[in-house]
Amino acid sequence: MSARDKLIRRLQLGLALTKGVFGCAVIQRGLANSDLPALCARLGIQLGRDRTEPKLELVSEQDPAVRLAVRATLRLSRTVWRKPTCLQQSLLAGFLLRSREPVLRIGWWKTPESQSGHAWIEVGGKAIAGLSGGDPRWAEKIGVLGRSDV
Repeated sequence: MSARDKLIRRLQLGLALTKGVFGCAVIQRGLANSDLPALCARLGIQLGRDRTEPKLELVSEQDPAVRLAVRATLRLSRTVWRKPTCLQQSLLAGFLLRSREPVLRIGWWKTPESQSGHAWIEVGGKAIAGLSGGDPRWAEKIGVLGRSDV
């Protein structure tokens, strides 16, 4: 990789981080003061309300826009929230990828001992790898929330 390419990648990451700081502020305020559909609309993310089966496919890590959004999301979310939730990371990644029409999915699973929820972002019908929840193994035990559940 040439010095020019490295400089371009650093500038792109810097721009994504700058946009992400704004996104973090909107997310933090929105989670505290509004409902999820309104927050998603403000961030430019579609809230997945259909009861589709979770996808086991992941967005290619070779996609430069996705790779950049994941890097910026991981760096910012760990700095701003210390221990970010899957919802915070998904909202931030979706905000950074809003030109790709991201869909926020929320699901849950229940065992006799406990119940858990999970949020993830899909682009083009595929989950984004690298964020909390980018691992497709959870999809085998999760039910996706539908319109009446949100």
